[in-house]
Amino acid sequence: MTQGRALGDSAAPEFVVTRQLLDEHPSLAQGGQVELMIGGRRSRWTVVGIVESAGPGAAAFATRASLARVTGDARVSSVVVRTTSRDGARQGEVLQRVRDSLEGDGMAVESSQLMQASRRAIEDHLLMVGDFLLAMAQLTILVGALALASTMSLAVQERTREIGVLRAMGGTPRSIMTMVQAEGLVIVCLSWAIAVPLSLPISVLLGRAFGRILLPVPTSFVPQGGAVAVWLALAVVVSVLACAWPALRATRTPIVAALAYE
Repeated sequence: MTQGRALGDSAAPEFVVTRQLLDEHPSLAQGGQVELMIGGRRSRWTVVGIVESAGPGAAAFATRASLARVTGDARVSSVVVRTTSRDGARQGEVLQRVRDSLEGDGMAVESSQLMQASRRAIEDHLLMVGDFLLAMAQLTILVGALALASTMSLAVQERTREIGVLRAMGGTPRSIMTMVQAEGLVIVCLSWAIAVPLSLPISVLLGRAFGRILLPVPTSFVPQGGAVAVWLALAVVVSVLACAWPALRATRTPIVAALAYE
């Protein structure tokens, strides 16, 4: 519950609505009344509370007693059975016995499903989305590494004469490689500093989009400190690997050829 109160045991025509339904119909605020057509009968209902959305669709919840009072029909259309065993095979046996018992009494069972199987199907969809986003992130890292390596290679090539002068003045290959690596590291750190604030609105938009399609997820404008630190560490590793060949190339050109380079 986020506002109001939960449903009681009375048969009063009242219900609670999800946050998503309230966003779609702002008139369904707490304490508001709405006229509904249920089973060909008009009735007036009162909104007594607001709950967080439990799924991708908007919904409203009422008690069986209140529906029976309005429709005049106290029958149920679905049955939920809770077992003491958590084993899937045992639950399947119980489910089959329930089906056989109901059908033996002349009540046709349209469908039946284990909640464990339903949850597994939902988790598979969520994992598929997560794997897709992870693959896109890995592809972005690869493209960024290639772009950084290309940029540093061009920078080393354009400054071949300057590097030759440094080496002629006594610069060691280690110092030249350190200079190239440091330049690449500065570029990566600046990119990280710019990417973190830019990622916040994009993350919120993606969270809300997936919430409408799959399940509602809480959105936050504050990034997780651990994730930001991991991303920085990963960027540093990518920078070292991407600049390794350009840094090594800067030390392999002979000093005479580097000074004569135009």
